[in-house]
Amino acid sequence: MAGWLSLLLCYAGFAALACAMPRHFAQITGRRGAPLRPRLWQGAGALLLALSLWAALDQWGRGLGLTAWAGILTLAALALGLLLTGIEERAPRLLLVLPALLVAGLMLAAA
Repeated sequence: MAGWLSLLLCYAGFAALACAMPRHFAQITGRRGAPLRPRLWQGAGALLLALSLWAALDQWGRGLGLTAWAGILTLAALALGLLLTGIEERAPRLLLVLPALLVAGLMLAAA
């Protein structure tokens, strides 16, 4: 269960870090120009990534937790990276749909 939470937090953290960059901010929001508060986006992304590390360490302990977190980071970054580079016109909608599907899967797994 915490593995899914960690994945969701990693994905959200990387999305927030992407919003701190002008190109990805324009892709995600559809607005041109630089993000209004890039430091806020960076701080939110770092906080979400730290929370995902905490969730992984809480679930699996130090040794396996760090290893699992590295894999989860890779999976989340790959998913967001492919989304932002491959499907630019659909990126804003899919950025919202993928985490929603992940949460739905989390709820089904818990039931």
